[in-house]
Amino acid sequence: MQAYFEQLFSSQLPLPLAGIMALWAAMFTAAWFASRQSRIYSASQTAVRLQRELPPRSVGAFARHVVLALILIGIGPLMGGATYVFVTGGWVVVTAALLGISLHAMLSARALAQPGAAEGSVRLAQATVQRTQAGQLIGASAICIATGLLLPHLSLLGGGLFLGIAAIAVSWRAQRSAPPAP
Repeated sequence: MQAYFEQLFSSQLPLPLAGIMALWAAMFTAAWFASRQSRIYSASQTAVRLQRELPPRSVGAFARHVVLALILIGIGPLMGGATYVFVTGGWVVVTAALLGISLHAMLSARALAQPGAAEGSVRLAQATVQRTQAGQLIGASAICIATGLLLPHLSLLGGGLFLGIAAIAVSWRAQRSAPPAP
């Protein structure tokens, strides 16, 4: 067991900080564009509608994500060692998971936009959409934590923790936006 913990706490990131930032930027940009494309496909289909349409992605939201990432990735080297791998690597893992979720949303919306893809329609309540998002985040969190324990690496554990926290936050939002019970 001691060897396991030694390996866990000696986790390293395989890229220098500039490489990590470039990798994060590439994944974040791809996730952002996949999310935008998902919204375009969603708008062109009628099978699944939202109770409240999503607002367009704003430059301000993009900038907030970039600033948060720069802070989390930038402070990592100042913390050093295991904390650096946990925080900085964890944030890159979160971005990789969000890229996967965004690609899934885009491909699902594109499939629904095809002629004959569905019959009828359904209107989803905002709370239902948020619960689905929370489920995706908790699933990604579970994968990261299980893999991080299996392969003892702090980046995966950090990413799993951050995704789990995000899932809880989205779930709380869903509870607040749910209509009162009759």
